[in-house]
Amino acid sequence: MAYEMMGIDITARSSGDTSAYQYGCMILSTTNHNDGCVLTTDENQLAQGIWQNNSTRAENGKLRIVGVSKAIVGVPGAAAVVRGDRLAASTQTGHLELFDVSNGQTALAIALEGLSTGSTGIISVFVMPSPGSTST
Repeated sequence: MAYEMMGIDITARSSGDTSAYQYGCMILSTTNHNDGCVLTTDENQLAQGIWQNNSTRAENGKLRIVGVSKAIVGVPGAAAVVRGDRLAASTQTGHLELFDVSNGQTALAIALEGLSTGSTGIISVFVMPSPGSTST
């Protein structure tokens, strides 16, 4: 069962309906608002945190940038996630997937729970400050 605890959050404005993406991977963006954020859509995006809210409209919410959080993890057909694996943004909107430095990814989190092969779900992760590079 996924769990979360206190962490370091910042306030950001969502780009719209995020009710299906609570615990989704986000990047800071001024596309919709000066202090806004949007869901990740590309595995090469440098994600900054995990969205904590589930609002049906654009509004301010919490973006977990450091600490334990639930997160949407997995891509259909992907390998199993094992506790301790590094996770990065995926091509699936708002999802995290297994980190792969050869794809130019930057790890955002460490899995605290496992996920079976080919499945998608919400698991606990440790969100870590992004290093701003693709180095291992």
